Amino acid sequence: MAYFNYRFSLSLFLLFLGQLGIADSKSFTPCSDQTEHPELAGSQCTKVLVPLDYQNASLGKAEIFVRKIEAKSPKGSIWFLAGGPGESGASYYPKLLELQKTFPHYNLLFPDHRGTGYSTRLCPNQEKKESPGGFQLAGKEWPDCFQYANENQKRTQSFSISNAARDLDLLVKTLSHDTPNYLFGVSYGTQLILRFLQISDVVIQGIVLDSLVPVETSDTFDLSRRSHVTHLAGKTYLASCFLDRHCSQKLGFSSLESLRDHLNKELSIEAYIPGNSLKQMMGFMLDHRELRQMIPDLIESSRKVHQTQPDIVKSILRRSQDIMKPYQAFEQFSYSIPLGTIMSNSENNQRPSIDSIVLKKEDTQHIFTSSLGYQLLTQGFPLYKKDQYFGESPKTKSPILVLHGSLDPKTPYLGALEHINKLQKNGISVGLVTVPRGVHALVSQSDSCVLAKVKEFYQTLKPINTICPYLP
Repeated sequence: MAYFNYRFSLSLFLLFLGQLGIADSKSFTPCSDQTEHPELAGSQCTKVLVPLDYQNASLGKAEIFVRKIEAKSPKGSIWFLAGGPGESGASYYPKLLELQKTFPHYNLLFPDHRGTGYSTRLCPNQEKKESPGGFQLAGKEWPDCFQYANENQKRTQSFSISNAARDLDLLVKTLSHDTPNYLFGVSYGTQLILRFLQISDVVIQGIVLDSLVPVETSDTFDLSRRSHVTHLAGKTYLASCFLDRHCSQKLGFSSLESLRDHLNKELSIEAYIPGNSLKQMMGFMLDHRELRQMIPDLIESSRKVHQTQPDIVKSILRRSQDIMKPYQAFEQFSYSIPLGTIMSNSENNQRPSIDSIVLKKEDTQHIFTSSLGYQLLTQGFPLYKKDQYFGESPKTKSPILVLHGSLDPKTPYLGALEHINKLQKNGISVGLVTVPRGVHALVSQSDSCVLAKVKEFYQTLKPINTICPYLP
């Protein structure tokens, strides 16, 4: 296979890495937390030293944390890239046992992107485990983080998508060069993989993109228009609710327009909702199939001023907490807001000059909304300039399989179809597994059908175009 030819070209490169003190494939040791969670049993960990900025060596180095589940006789290595930007590899940990069962003959590797988890953080003192807020910012850590980021502007700007892609290039070359390599990315992880394919010369056997991001130059589905994306998914969901007599009765409105007019009013139920926005809460609920089923009950309660309003909100919040518990059990899971803010504003915001007045006006036309557009307004971190890779497509011979839910409220299905078309026009083999009514990040919220298709794809590397059923 092609990767054998590639191996021999690495000898001088690996010597160079050794001089830098960068880890090699034998540097893994038993993880210190492997006995704390059954999912992590037998896992091995390492930290790889990489340049903070590959174009400016004077900035020093960063550490990238990687966890590995090693197969007895591996046929290959699968690299799992987390979403965000701002999530660590721990976002996969609750599914580790299922992933091991699905891919028993592959090494499974889970890196923490630069700026996340146990890797070097953007604000090292404020985001460290021992700080008052732990890995997340709290209280005075916010202004201190802003100050540090601005006083060390070049360092801050090194936390870019392209540098993260170069990290991945180094990781694969040093930690899994002796096996065929496969990639699996979710959401932002799909953007990172496509950037990696432009930068790296590593041979990748097969690539799975779960919840594919829109093309980077999209002026319809960029992050400043997240409320629009969320509304489109929610509107389609409600259309099916109107067709069901019991569900329609709970909504209590004859049309989407009348429901929207109701939601634009000041509603008493919003006093019990974090952020005081019923529309944003409904947008959040769209992202999980179990919470989605509670939306008609929430709308019904909003129409009736009675004592059950706080009860339905508390019920939703409790269920949300239960859903997050398996992830929060792992201390490195916490989301890095500074990293997400910098990357998103630097590369995925097509309307950098927009203000809250425009966003609020747009939201009056929506039934479901997102807070993300408002979060992008927060300026305080120095941004970096887009580079030559932005908006370009990779030239790769590696086959790709896309997994996507048709009602994904974050990375829209229409945006994925547009991106697939662009990749195919560049001569790339791209298959698509669609989950009708499916949500975001299918690997974490789907049945065995999706993973079975991924397994088939990695084994055959042949195009797969099919549908997996949505299970509410």
